[in-house]
Amino acid sequence: MSILQSPVARVACLLWLAPALSGCGLVTGGTRQSVYTDASPAGARVESVPQSVGYATPTTLELERGKNYTLSFSAPGYAAKTVEVRRSIRPWVVVADILMGVVPVVIDAATGSWYRLTPASLSVSLDRAVPGDGPDHVRLSLTMEERPDQNRLRIDSTAPGVTVTVQRR
Repeated sequence: MSILQSPVARVACLLWLAPALSGCGLVTGGTRQSVYTDASPAGARVESVPQSVGYATPTTLELERGKNYTLSFSAPGYAAKTVEVRRSIRPWVVVADILMGVVPVVIDAATGSWYRLTPASLSVSLDRAVPGDGPDHVRLSLTMEERPDQNRLRIDSTAPGVTVTVQRR
């Protein structure tokens, strides 16, 4: 009786051959990687190039491992920022592929599965387009006080330190 006639031996052989016939990187991580993005202010838009798909932050982007990306963050009233997401080789995957034979090397190289993207998580703070520490909106209230002896204009603000100049013509 041949050793491969045993059902247990066949299963063991298939389990041994499965990784050898596919790449270790493909088996352990796939061709895509999740990259978490967040930004301040909340709801900022993030776009990736290549792909040029836009999402509101926070979000998780599913990016191909074999490519480099430029992520652009933007929001109304804020200066845009870009962040590079770079691919780098996962050394243990390459070593495992080489130990398993030529087929895994070719598969992982062709699919980009032996790469990782860094950073895998990032948070960006956007700067206001107009410098200053003031609030986004200031409301002014004008009240005309009329009296027989004098008229007064009272101005109230929702933000402290607001200066209002009134000129008479």
